[in-house]
Amino acid sequence: MKFIVKNIISSIKGNKVPFLNTDKEVLALIFAKENKKSLFFDLNEYEKSNIENKILINSSPILNDRKANAHFYSICNNDGSIRWIFPTQSKQAHFLNFYNIGSLKSKVFASIIQMIYKLKLVKYISSNTFYLYTEKPTFLETLINRYQANDYAIFTGTVGPNRKVLLWLRSEQSDYFVKIPTSNRSCELVKNEVKQSNYIQSFNIPNLNTPKTYFDINNKIAVLKSVASKDSERQNKLTSLHLSVLNKIYESNNKIQSIQNSSFWKESMSNFNKIKHTAFASELKSNLQDLINSVDTKEIATFSTMHGDFTPWNMYVENDQICLYDWELSKSDMPLYLDIFHFVMQTNTLLTRKKYPEIKKEITDIFEKSELAFINSNIDWIDYFKGYLIHNTIYNLQLFEEQEHLHEQAYWLMDTWNEAIQDLKVTSSKKILKEEFTNNLFYFLSTKYYALLKFSERSLKKIPDNSDLDILIDKSDLKTIIKYIQSAPEVQKLNIHNLSFASYLEIFFKDKGFLRIDLIHQFKRKNFEMFDKSEILQNTILTQENIKVPQTKYDFEYCLLFYLLNKSGIPKKYIDFFSTLPEQEKIGIENYIFEKYNLKYDLNNLEQHNSEIENKLFSIIAKTNSNSGINKIKNNINYLFDTLKNTFLQKGLIVTFSGVDGAGKSTIIELAKKNIQKKYRKKLVVLRHRPSVLPILSSFK
Repeated sequence: MKFIVKNIISSIKGNKVPFLNTDKEVLALIFAKENKKSLFFDLNEYEKSNIENKILINSSPILNDRKANAHFYSICNNDGSIRWIFPTQSKQAHFLNFYNIGSLKSKVFASIIQMIYKLKLVKYISSNTFYLYTEKPTFLETLINRYQANDYAIFTGTVGPNRKVLLWLRSEQSDYFVKIPTSNRSCELVKNEVKQSNYIQSFNIPNLNTPKTYFDINNKIAVLKSVASKDSERQNKLTSLHLSVLNKIYESNNKIQSIQNSSFWKESMSNFNKIKHTAFASELKSNLQDLINSVDTKEIATFSTMHGDFTPWNMYVENDQICLYDWELSKSDMPLYLDIFHFVMQTNTLLTRKKYPEIKKEITDIFEKSELAFINSNIDWIDYFKGYLIHNTIYNLQLFEEQEHLHEQAYWLMDTWNEAIQDLKVTSSKKILKEEFTNNLFYFLSTKYYALLKFSERSLKKIPDNSDLDILIDKSDLKTIIKYIQSAPEVQKLNIHNLSFASYLEIFFKDKGFLRIDLIHQFKRKNFEMFDKSEILQNTILTQENIKVPQTKYDFEYCLLFYLLNKSGIPKKYIDFFSTLPEQEKIGIENYIFEKYNLKYDLNNLEQHNSEIENKLFSIIAKTNSNSGINKIKNNINYLFDTLKNTFLQKGLIVTFSGVDGAGKSTIIELAKKNIQKKYRKKLVVLRHRPSVLPILSSFK
């Protein structure tokens, strides 16, 4: 709907959207088919060319006293690429045949478009208008004449390796959809659609209507006779009719075999090995590997034919019939229920934007409430759900990796798949909740500006159990991150201590694990801002585990200021980390510190606090804009409030040990003190006293 509003505004302003290179390729396919070089967009190039049967697309209705052969409107996507093309003489919005009118929002949208047509204001929703000049019939005209069409509309297809141009044709006899492949892969999909739709028709399944599908133009396009009528409607909810049809498919076409012997498993593993080991969706890939490892391939399962994209936008419901089309992803020998899972997952993720727990409940209800032979509570659907996630995630990851730019919906889907896989609890039993949580947290943070500070280990698995995580963030993300942590399934309790420059989080896990995270949004030492964070967040680098960390010069700067301004030396592990950097990188850090602070240093001597360096750093920092004028006043006020919070709002616990002399109280107290300090990094005070009226005061005798 947003792109229509955008088009209206552009039209009123008189702006027209230029053709992108991808648009030109699609237009060449529509009008010139195989002779793409015969299509021109530039008048000078057109006039100079000696190519026979050349075609020109131009914005002018009259070219050298020659009228155009055809006049078109187009509607673009948000990124400026053409979405729909239709002739200006069309009296109805036939391009809506490509639009999923199932939800209230989409019905309102369709009604508005239809009203615009009645008011003859179509030009105001178009992104562009263009004229076609040709010497002989174009490929489009060939199709129009072949099917005696009196009206038509064009959908340029979803961008990606599977892209196909879709042409809707209306004739006196019927409506048709023509699929025109744009690549070898999409050509194979079109061939599979013809094969599978005819195969499923051979079973004569009650209540299922599939379109007559066949090849045409030397087997280069697929033609589908439309299954829609005036009474057809789309339904975004999986009903008993949907389930009944799927159940009949399972009954008529199934076989039982081991998972390892199925073509589903062999093909899935072959495709999984082709997935690239890159930063893209790394957490999802890791969880997917765990899911695959959890499958006992010797187990026996039931396999059947699936549609492959069983969704509201690929079907109509009419009375007691499911009119199902787009069989291009259909396969046989697939685990049961894949179409059920796909309908619920896709609809709720893309249309209703439900969270995974709601999606899971809907799937559970389907199997608990159904009494169909193949769909009921006696079936262990969880194992088949694993099969769906393996197949669907692998297939789509391969597609997504080949695309330069992904739509936002792709990330919605990957998040849902990842959450579903995590929910299946397939990770190794040795993997404690803290590790699961940190992996999931950094996957969640991957789309945000952040940097893990002082990450000398460069691997989450190597971080000592008693270490904190210092994460630099943008303050605008603070509430979102805390909300995510609060709702994480591994977390039992979360304590939050907010200060003006950071939030300190104490996370208690359900398996008794503990983690402290400092979410830092301003580098402060008391009432001084040490340095600005923005340049660090905008110039992070990725580790091999795809964790964002600062450039080493910024990480060293933070360590230098943090520890020395707190009257401490830099811990040995950080000294060792910076010492092992390549020589050129160390020289770069030294030059950066010298230029900014006029400071030369010996790295090996920084393990001990140096008052001279501390004073020099303070003197330079105090003169910066962030510590002068009004900023200085703000820093002092914030420091005052932070001090008050630390003094009055920090609550501790009193733990008492009692027993007769020689019972071992002192030994237990020292052991408890050591373990608590190590795990929770809390200051402990041990008070020893003899029982009295005021026992606590007696300890000060």
